[in-house]
Amino acid sequence: DRNGVTFFPEEEVLLKDGGNFKKLINRPVIIKGIYIFEECESGRMVWLKDKETDKPLKNIFDINWLLKMKQ
Repeated sequence: DRNGVTFFPEEEVLLKDGGNFKKLINRPVIIKGIYIFEECESGRMVWLKDKETDKPLKNIFDINWLLKMKQ
């Protein structure tokens, strides 16, 4: 992301700010794919799935929206 944080496929993460997706704040999601997308700020987009329901989300998100889970 813009701060130099590295994310990996199958990693459990959180969204920083749900924006139009308020239901996803503080809800763990899993990275299913990371794609190069030069038109976005970070140059990377991610495809996520909901950890609780195991269903993929219908939107893709800029990688800058992600937060690492605290361990």
